[in-house]
Amino acid sequence: MDQFVFTLIALLGVPAACAGAPPGPEGRVVQQACGDEWVILRGDSPWHGYTSSAEEEAAGRHVRAVALEPSFEAPPHLARYAAGGRPLLAIDRTARRVHVEAAYFSDIERPDATRLEKGARAVMGTLKALPPGLDHAGVARFLVESQLVLTWWHLEARLCPGAVRDDAATYRLELRGTHHYCTNDCQDDPIAFAVCIDKKTGEMSIEGI
Repeated sequence: MDQFVFTLIALLGVPAACAGAPPGPEGRVVQQACGDEWVILRGDSPWHGYTSSAEEEAAGRHVRAVALEPSFEAPPHLARYAAGGRPLLAIDRTARRVHVEAAYFSDIERPDATRLEKGARAVMGTLKALPPGLDHAGVARFLVESQLVLTWWHLEARLCPGAVRDDAATYRLELRGTHHYCTNDCQDDPIAFAVCIDKKTGEMSIEGI
């Protein structure tokens, strides 16, 4: 796949903290190739086919944490995130619901990163414990690749990871790219946000950047 090239705003200094901190100073605009592009596809959504009405759309924004049952279906593209061979997210086809594993997560609210204003913040829920084999960076990527964070309107998003803050208190990863959609015409719109995890409280959130 060709490397995705996008406009990156270069940040000076340490990334801002997650909780309501002002954006950092901006430097010059540079063109930079993305060496690790994350492609988030409509067809990979665990909610695919479960949002055919306004009621189902609204219900899909709240994800209950339960003890995942063996009968639930684990999305194949999230197999890398299995903890001890058990998934972190799975689909109850009978009830038409998607759940996360209660051993590691609280209930989760799915925020829309495409509509998040710069400096705005949306709380998702709580990371109760790190799943075996995953660090905070892995959890942040899981939140995006599982589509617990909404990153597209219609078709797909292409994201490039950027600045990282990883210290005793906070994990924060910035992501910038585009999401592709079609109405009368097809177009790409920019998307920029940070995934934040408070290591002391477990609070997970996203922040517009």
